[in-house]
Amino acid sequence: GVALQLVDGDIVASGSLEDLWGQWLDLVWKQDDAGAFLTLGQELMVPIAGNHEAEAAQFYANWAIPGDLEQYASFDVGNTHFVAVDDQFAQLQKDFTQPPASTLLAWLDADLNRANQNRANVPFIVVMGHRGLYSTSNHATDGDVLAARGALAPLFDKYAVDLVFNGHDHEYERSAMLHANTTDPTQDPTIVQSGG
Repeated sequence: GVALQLVDGDIVASGSLEDLWGQWLDLVWKQDDAGAFLTLGQELMVPIAGNHEAEAAQFYANWAIPGDLEQYASFDVGNTHFVAVDDQFAQLQKDFTQPPASTLLAWLDADLNRANQNRANVPFIVVMGHRGLYSTSNHATDGDVLAARGALAPLFDKYAVDLVFNGHDHEYERSAMLHANTTDPTQDPTIVQSGG
């Protein structure tokens, strides 16, 4: 009964190594003697790049990603508006007033605005990116994570995004609703941590 899987980056250790993609995809598409998928191959997967993919051509060659430049996209499934955002710009660019970051942020603002106005029909908004904006783990204070938080969290607040998935720290955390003015997530008692 799973409608889709969100894959929030770092799918393989190095996105430029095609043999890693081949190994991963062979396992996903493994079939039994009758041709039925044994694992995840029968389910729609929507990925977004992480830092391990490093914007490598092999990532884009192995996935059909909707949206502009395959770096951001949105779609509705049932009662939920899903948004996929490649936040790699946070590592590559600190000035968010210039493309490509400014282009992505303008698109995200417009998309979340439309989704927020459509809540009577599609009441939930879920965003998937790579960097954990409020992680308490290894990357919590990295410059690119803080830059992504400064650029993305205000938009998530502005449009009351219901849920955000990230993958950068390779571990599991959850929290109550956090807001853009949260400055030190390691001191927030609403975050529940679990090893990764």
